[in-house]
Amino acid sequence: MIKNIIIDFGNVIYKVDLLAAHKKFYEIAKSNGLLLDFNLLNGIIDKYECGKINTIEFRDSIRNLLGWEASDEEFDLVWNSILIEPFEYSEEAINKLAEKYNLFLLSNTSPLHFDRFFPEMKPVFDKFKKLYFSFEIGYKKPSAQIYKHTLFDAQIIAQETMFLDDIQENIDMFALLGVRGLQISEKFTLKDFALSF
Repeated sequence: MIKNIIIDFGNVIYKVDLLAAHKKFYEIAKSNGLLLDFNLLNGIIDKYECGKINTIEFRDSIRNLLGWEASDEEFDLVWNSILIEPFEYSEEAINKLAEKYNLFLLSNTSPLHFDRFFPEMKPVFDKFKKLYFSFEIGYKKPSAQIYKHTLFDAQIIAQETMFLDDIQENIDMFALLGVRGLQISEKFTLKDFALSF
């Protein structure tokens, strides 16, 4: 029997364009006569999303990589460009699920993104028992460590828990710990799940 639902944030509750900042970083590097090393870029982003570097170090690392003399405000505007808006049905779907299940949020995110979306999403987040963010935990999905941490900290049983995410790899890795998962997509949204489960 499912008692708990762990829900991803990006492209489940909130619409994001994961490549938006990458495209802009590429254009900035190109305009400065540089060929962007995406492996290096993603390594910096991973460190930031796992809380291994702070916001000042993150901004400086990216600016150095791109040869970009941007202000903090200019930088944050580009970095936050991936955040579009909440899905129009998210609050209603979360409210419906919260009536029947213990809800937990589990998201790979960075402090700058968190600061941008949290005030807007607080009424929705208030329906969750607890929020788990990669930059606070020190690991990202699909790492087993972030899943183990979430189950242990929330004091929930894997077999009584369902995981909703838009990325199949994340679901598959959590399944190894006994958590049943379901992929959310444009064809099967959080609203569809809330109405059917």
